[in-house]
Amino acid sequence: MSRVLVLPALSAAALLCVGGLGALPASASARAQAAAAHVADPPTGQLAYLSVGGSFGTPNAVAVVDTRTDALVDFRTITQYLSGIAADPAGTEVYGTAQGALVVFDAATDATLATITVGGANSAVAVNPSGTRAYVADADGSGSTDVVDTTTRTVTATIPAGGHRLALNPAGTVLYTTSTAGTLAVIDTGTDTVVGTVPCGTSGGSVAVNATGTRVYVADATTRELCVIDTATNTVTATVTLPSGSNPMAVAVNPAGTTAYVSTGPTARIYAIDLQADAVSTSFPSAISVAEALDPTGSPLYVADENPMGSGSFAALDTGAGTNLGANLGAVRLEGQPSDIALGPVATSTTTALTISPSGTATQGTAVTLTATVSGATSGTVQFYDSALEGAGTVPLGAPVPVTDGTATFSTTALTADTHTLSAAFSPSQAGLLRSASAPVTLQVEPQ
Repeated sequence: MSRVLVLPALSAAALLCVGGLGALPASASARAQAAAAHVADPPTGQLAYLSVGGSFGTPNAVAVVDTRTDALVDFRTITQYLSGIAADPAGTEVYGTAQGALVVFDAATDATLATITVGGANSAVAVNPSGTRAYVADADGSGSTDVVDTTTRTVTATIPAGGHRLALNPAGTVLYTTSTAGTLAVIDTGTDTVVGTVPCGTSGGSVAVNATGTRVYVADATTRELCVIDTATNTVTATVTLPSGSNPMAVAVNPAGTTAYVSTGPTARIYAIDLQADAVSTSFPSAISVAEALDPTGSPLYVADENPMGSGSFAALDTGAGTNLGANLGAVRLEGQPSDIALGPVATSTTTALTISPSGTATQGTAVTLTATVSGATSGTVQFYDSALEGAGTVPLGAPVPVTDGTATFSTTALTADTHTLSAAFSPSQAGLLRSASAPVTLQVEPQ
């Protein structure tokens, strides 16, 4: 899923600023102010991928946010509703769980690479550190977990356990998955067998593993409990009860393993759990956060927020101490309701510049040549756009043009007598690169 939003309904100006999706005002400037207020490592600049369900007439989509700028850089409309999402650690592919399918997207081109049939009501997906296996939680019936070979695009095993939420240990050797029966299954990924079962809560909660793989945390929505599980013995060593009225929906653990962050529903708060005292240390307000992901530095905490009355959002919240705790460092409105969030690798920016010959004015029927110059990438395509072909709508001029030696060229004699706002959008063919769009260039075409 990459990288700059390109939709025919957007103007060239909206293509550049993504203003048509209504980005919230808190952004990079707010992050800079908050960072100056306390000592913290800067964000690593990962891409955040969100599965977004249509609501109030909006489409299903996959949204991509550049966490360095708090900007929505892609919003891919798709047919399926995706409940879970995961990113290949190499940055080449993105995986989403649909009803009875695992959908594989090319992270560089947005193309759908495969649709793999898996169990029925899929709720979550995780990818191992080498990117060779994807694990899909299937909530149908008693619950199960499908193992997918990402190279052959085939299901290699179905494990009769779990089915709700799942997480891998850092080495990728153990998979932990919860079920609606209130148990955590421990799966050996080398043999695809269940090697342990841990009772926790009464429903399938969200699960997280600490950076050393020594503790697993399960946030149970029904009992309002956070179970702390020792992975050496597969036993619950502590249970932290959250305040009355809370409904745990997501959990994340900081890199040091000292704090867990639990998002709750009706109370719209995030609770910070001191994992040394196994007690709630503090809390801060949030929206109804349904998914979390921590920046590898430990701050910000990225959350996907629902809004039952309209559009959801993506937010970056400060996990620092004192008055800065929970400060909103940046937010992006999403046209729909997010259900899951995953962090992908750091991406590199590209730039695209557009020149037109002749410039300024041209005569109808004469050739007009558009040249896009791309920096920061060696391959990809450029789509040229014209806002005057169909009224105010921005529509493509021809097919995408391959980039050769940093440039792509398109010529046309079909421009009508009118004022044309021309633009170019670059899509890289390599993973780990951001798309880019040119500034719009105006051309006045005079009648013959």
